Amino acid sequence: MKESYEKNAPTISMEYINILLNFTEVLGANSDLFLKGTNIKKGEAYDPMSYINYSQALCLLQNIWELTQDRGIGIEAGSYLQPLVHGFVGYAAVSSATLADAIQVMIKYAKIRSRDLQAHLLIVEDRAIIRVETRITPPHLRKMVLDLMLSGTYHNLQALLGKLMEEVEVHFSYEAAAPLPLYYKKLKADLRFGCEFNQILFPARYLSQALSTHNPTIAEAALSRCNRILESIKHEENLSSKIRQLLLQTPELFPSQEEIAGMLNITPRTLRRKLRLEGTSYRELLDEIRKDFAISYIKTSHWSIEEISYLLGFQEPASFSHAFKRWTGTSPGTFRNEDLKG
Repeated sequence: MKESYEKNAPTISMEYINILLNFTEVLGANSDLFLKGTNIKKGEAYDPMSYINYSQALCLLQNIWELTQDRGIGIEAGSYLQPLVHGFVGYAAVSSATLADAIQVMIKYAKIRSRDLQAHLLIVEDRAIIRVETRITPPHLRKMVLDLMLSGTYHNLQALLGKLMEEVEVHFSYEAAAPLPLYYKKLKADLRFGCEFNQILFPARYLSQALSTHNPTIAEAALSRCNRILESIKHEENLSSKIRQLLLQTPELFPSQEEIAGMLNITPRTLRRKLRLEGTSYRELLDEIRKDFAISYIKTSHWSIEEISYLLGFQEPASFSHAFKRWTGTSPGTFRNEDLKG
């Protein structure tokens, strides 16, 4: 029996969720309630070596959002996201020769810690840009995660350099989730909201700055471990996994089978043949992803059934309801009502 992507793909390090959990406990929230509906045992939740999947992450984030009522938690918690929280990736970064080396390490091996968060380094004239993104899609949770990523990246840069950077801009693609004074308190930078990208800009001259924590021996050992882990992840990623990742990146507009083939530089015929050898098809993979997103949206968002159906690419709500009943054995409305009661 073929297992779903949700069961097979624990992709987010629990350590990142722990930062949020620990911070919410400081706020006085009941930590026992955070794990509701996640199928995660309390002992596992505080294990920095454990990983959770996309649906579990969504459920945890939704619980945190509802229980704390603190819309600035991402920005606040991000200030505690120091380099060594990233495990071997963090040790490799801290031990690097320059800031540029450290950033490249963090970006190259980010997949080890989470396959649901992405970052890129760009250099435009005299400005360095670290652009971040996440495939977490419910808008209120997306803001929380991006706040955490931008705040965490900002504080990681300061920690690596050992000093406060000057001429820094932080761009948000959305309006502030919390009162502006909180953002300015945690981020000593020029903050801009409603921008095209989520990114941090700073003078490129910082990239060549030597790190006082540079240690070639530790860097070599940490990078060796990172490479072994990365290779094991690559071996696990068959064609089905790659297609799932592409579908998950654009939940509002799923690429067609032909478009997916183009992204992977293979012909549609080759794509169909390889998927057949793996015991699946593009239609089955798309069906799995739609199912996972549908359940997550119904559990974690306030969108109507009609809105969710169109968001997932169904032409009519009736078609979505029919598919959802095939997936779960019940209608979307009944599923939502039962989830609220539970």
